[in-house]
Amino acid sequence: SLSPLPPKKQDTGSSVGLGFALPVDLLERIVPQLASGGRATTLGAGLSRATPAVAAALLPARGGSDSNSLPPGVMIASVAPGSGADRAGLLPVRRTLGGVAAGDLILSLGGKATPDAGAFAAALEAMSSSSSSGGGGGSPSSSSPDRPLEVEFEVVRGVGSGQQRTEKVVVGLVAE
Repeated sequence: SLSPLPPKKQDTGSSVGLGFALPVDLLERIVPQLASGGRATTLGAGLSRATPAVAAALLPARGGSDSNSLPPGVMIASVAPGSGADRAGLLPVRRTLGGVAAGDLILSLGGKATPDAGAFAAALEAMSSSSSSGGGGGSPSSSSPDRPLEVEFEVVRGVGSGQQRTEKVVVGLVAE
């Protein structure tokens, strides 16, 4: 004998209460890309940022010999082989014979201060926006590993080593 199908559950219209917001400038740039090609591109340097907890654990304690002059910045957690960050010689968090060494600390990107991950992401987004509107020498999607958009990064090298120094390096940003 056949048993009847169970009755369908009706949608109650309930919500779990999650919402998402995106800046209008970002939407104005990526929606046309998504509509025309199904994919949006942004500029990237081929690096990932360390979490604030990792950076705090690796930065010298405040009051230490080389921490007094250490400005806020974004620590590099990893660098993709062959990326713009790799070609510029940026150093990530890494294992050493003495333990774990801090990665380079990014202070600014294209002249814009990057005291935290949000400011770093905003600076990259601003470059993506300005380059796609003609202000930065071509669109993010027109940059390639052969023709990256070159941007100056200000970084602190040797954090925690007692030999820290601030340098400016040019990093090629490509569409990701």
